[in-house]
Order: sequence, then C-alpha cells, then structure tokens
Amino acid sequence: MIAELRRKRSICVDRSACENVYFKGYTPEKCRMASDTVRIKPETHAKLKAISEATGRSMPEVLDQAVEVLRRQRLLDATNEAFAALKSDPKAWKAEQAERAAWEATLSDGLEGGDK
Repeated sequence: MIAELRRKRSICVDRSACENVYFKGYTPEKCRMASDTVRIKPETHAKLKAISEATGRSMPEVLDQAVEVLRRQRLLDATNEAFAALKSDPKAWKAEQAERAAWEATLSDGLEGGDK
C-alpha cells in the first residue's frame, strides 16, 4: 500500500519532507512548506477530515481557513467591545460623534460622483 501511494504521489509519505504531516492530497511538493505537528482530539480530527472530504480541500487548507475565520471573529469581538466601551463613556461618545460630523462634511466636497 505504501509503495502504491508513493507511486501515485497522492499522499506524502516522506517524513523528512513533510515533518510528520500526512494528509490526503498532500503531495511532496506541497510538503516543502514549513509545518509543525499539532495535537488535536480524535473528534476534532474526524470533523476536520469530514469537512475536507465534503469540500474536496486538503485538511491543512480547511484548518487554515478555520483559523482565519476564528482570527477575524476575535478581531470583530474586540472591536465590538471597544465600541461598547466608547459608547458607555458619554464624554468620549460625544467627541466621537463630533469627529464623525466633521468627517461627514467631506462627503459634499464637490468631487464628481458625490451626491451629498
């Protein structure tokens, strides 16, 4: 079986090239990127594999996307918290409103396409 996989090059079986990364569709060329081993729960691995199979994307690609989605969500959560803190301070919120009003004036600066 291993010999067949090596011939097809459909899975990386070269430990030195892949640094112990064995994912469906991971060719040796793709394995040249830096990688680390991350331990995950068997249930998480099963979910990752199912998503990979359903989407036709490699498990590392699915994992990359999941991490990016989480990174963006955390950024939005932090932004929302900061905005809520700003709104809870009446003096700071009034200053924010004044700054917005000043910037709104730039919308009607007479440039082409500016309807306001």
